[in-house]
Amino acid sequence: MALKMLSIEDMNITGKTVFVRVDMNTPIDPKTGKLMEFNRIKEASVTIRDLKKSKVVVASHQGRVGRNDFISLEQHAEALANFLGYKVKFVDDVFGPAAREKIDSLSIGEVLLLDNLRLCAEENKEFLPKDAAKTMLVQRLYKHFDVCVLDSFPTAHRSCPSIVGFSELLPACGGRLVTKELKALNRLLNVAKGI
Repeated sequence: MALKMLSIEDMNITGKTVFVRVDMNTPIDPKTGKLMEFNRIKEASVTIRDLKKSKVVVASHQGRVGRNDFISLEQHAEALANFLGYKVKFVDDVFGPAAREKIDSLSIGEVLLLDNLRLCAEENKEFLPKDAAKTMLVQRLYKHFDVCVLDSFPTAHRSCPSIVGFSELLPACGGRLVTKELKALNRLLNVAKGI
């Protein structure tokens, strides 16, 4: 049985506001609090660059509450801008008034990175998709988006609100990383079946 998922090409995204869930969780230097490597941010930039005809809102987690890698995503915004070659806006909010105002003020071609999703208590738990759709995070934000793109392959097995909640309420598809990994899994399945 082939693993299937809609991709960006299957969606009408031109001019739309797109929520993109990525995984930019990065090792942090415990002494300086600075990012130590940029591989996941570079991977995330591929999908974001392909959405340049849209208004893009990027969300990721970083670290875990109570650990020294639990930091703001402001540095991630700077690193992402370096890979994209253009400015990435940042808001030190996840779903409050400041975040919603920034989302609604985006123009086509602009990118906004929300702050660390794990600042939201609900994002530190797992839910059934129908219950994830009822969380405050999803309920406060989903009406500001037209499409949801999941490109967080390392965390796609989790059922946090940002991963499974929005797709209950919005048209959804996989980003470049998720699509690439699903194609690789399908090749492995075919080899295992002797196809």
